[in-house]
Amino acid sequence: MDVRPVTEVPEETMYASEQGFFEVLSGTYVQMGRPQLYGKELTFGLLDALAQRYTAGSARQMYTVIMGTPTGAYDYEAQGSRATYIDPVWQGLYRIIGNTNNLLANIDQRKGIFSENHYNNVKGQALGLRAFLHFDLLRLFAPSPQTAGEQTFIPYVRTYDPVSSPKLTVTSTIANCLQDLDEAQRLLAVDKDMRENAADRFLTFTRNRFNYYAVLGLKARIYMYNGQLDSAYSYARKVIEAVPAQFRFTTKERVVNGDRTFVSEHLFSLRIQNMRNIYNDVFANAGFIRLTVTESALQRIYEEKTADFRYIDHWRSSGAGISFMKLSQDGLADTSRFAAQMPLLRLSEMYYIAAESSTNIDSATYFLNQVRAHRGMVTGPQDELRGLNQQQLAQEVQKEYLKEFYGEGQLFYFYKRLGYPFIPGLTPDDASIPATSSVYTWPIPFAELQGR
Repeated sequence: MDVRPVTEVPEETMYASEQGFFEVLSGTYVQMGRPQLYGKELTFGLLDALAQRYTAGSARQMYTVIMGTPTGAYDYEAQGSRATYIDPVWQGLYRIIGNTNNLLANIDQRKGIFSENHYNNVKGQALGLRAFLHFDLLRLFAPSPQTAGEQTFIPYVRTYDPVSSPKLTVTSTIANCLQDLDEAQRLLAVDKDMRENAADRFLTFTRNRFNYYAVLGLKARIYMYNGQLDSAYSYARKVIEAVPAQFRFTTKERVVNGDRTFVSEHLFSLRIQNMRNIYNDVFANAGFIRLTVTESALQRIYEEKTADFRYIDHWRSSGAGISFMKLSQDGLADTSRFAAQMPLLRLSEMYYIAAESSTNIDSATYFLNQVRAHRGMVTGPQDELRGLNQQQLAQEVQKEYLKEFYGEGQLFYFYKRLGYPFIPGLTPDDASIPATSSVYTWPIPFAELQGR
């Protein structure tokens, strides 16, 4: 794989000042936001299509090379699938990892050039990003921990030289992610404040950087994926306990004013360049294949809870059908703090993890009710969930993933983590997709299989 850094500027020039390190980090976030990665395919594009988030006809039109016939299973080996969608994710994420490794290879020997707390901040962000990117590669290109066994799947790359690194087991890859996150947590703990504004531009809008709470949130996600429920619960609670000092739930007023992705709840998000055009090409361009959802599907997903912010403000009916507004830039100035924000880790996920991993059913129900109340679903005691058993709790968690993470790619991973044998159709009339290992696990690029 090519893990050389994205930048072509000579190292002795790029890393001569702390500003050079800042620019490398900024470039890393920009690269992550490309349409082939989190700017489309790993969020509202391919991953949500694979999770059957859109009408089968529209999703299969846009992703026909993979999704094939209306009743067929997904085919990642079909002509064009790898080259168009699969390989660019592998190559793109590893290229960004190379960029972080290049930074990490230079930072300790230049520690003296940093002012304030910037050394800890820069190095902590780079380590956290390396773990984040490897974990998503693992979730895509390896089976779930429950089925992976001792086979090796992806390399954990710690150098930026274009050399082959050995592929590791799922267990070893997760251990490497957690090792990087432990160090990132230590470094970033020196400054835990979440800011929107600061005199120092490098400290502005912390949510668009891999910050201390992103480390905690990613640990909770990883432990949950790995079935380590006690640890998942512990780290999810650490984030929850930061409310309201560092996070606050959104309000109806904020949503009406354009905060459709609930920015105040983001643990980590990207500001996507050219988001307006990317969104319009997928959802709003009448002359292009358009991902759609039907009103009947929405009524089913949101359980006819018409007071739910996620129903009222994420969807709009028009003569052309139902428009997905959550990621729309309609009515937002490019300079708005709500514009072009793509959440990759969010507060609500921590509540769902705490609910799933809690050993007390009443506490688990409390965490779900907290999110539901802050989405407009609970207007009084009569609307709260009560008296759930474990099976009912699991069903309520699934309902929340369906409502909460539209356009963010997380539902596919949810089904994979829990080993759903079928990916449910959008409506009862749509075919469910048999979710074999080959559906949940993307193929590694041929060049990597051949040892290049």
